[in-house]
Amino acid sequence: AKPVLNDRVIPRLVVIPDGLLYRVPFAALTNDSGQYLIESTAISYAPSGTVFALLRSRVTAVEPELLAVGGVDYQAGFRTDIAGLFRGVTELRRDMLRDLPGTEDELREVQFELKDVNSVVLTRDQATETNFKHDANGPVAVMHLALHAIADTEHPDRAALIFKPDLKSGEDGLLQVREIQILPIA
Repeated sequence: AKPVLNDRVIPRLVVIPDGLLYRVPFAALTNDSGQYLIESTAISYAPSGTVFALLRSRVTAVEPELLAVGGVDYQAGFRTDIAGLFRGVTELRRDMLRDLPGTEDELREVQFELKDVNSVVLTRDQATETNFKHDANGPVAVMHLALHAIADTEHPDRAALIFKPDLKSGEDGLLQVREIQILPIA
């Protein structure tokens, strides 16, 4: 392979790659002296005309901007025998989970106030950890959660938001810190 530039000193190089040229590491190419361009030249990149044409013609998908969860029926949702659901969470007992009155009204109010944005509202049987993880996977501008939560003083990493269990999908309803950390939310 021949050097990209001869021994002339070029203080600044602007690269406008297109197509497969986006894969070329221009800074790693060498001059006649065998010196990497990054060592002798300031390199900047600019988008090609193709990028501008693609950006103008792209169709933007309508994504939800509000994700709201509440109205969990804790009394009915946790009546069934869920073996080991609270295993490992030292400060949580089934009898602690009372329904949170007014949370569905709260969600309707939030949705009304943000009426100009797309929204996903999960209540009752839809307010599962599975559905939340699915809907939190897209861009969300506002997240409103009207749920119980638990903090574990012995094991802080086991703190969790408490959704309706979804045993069919293998989710226990406890969205713990380690699970929240891998969700694409910022």
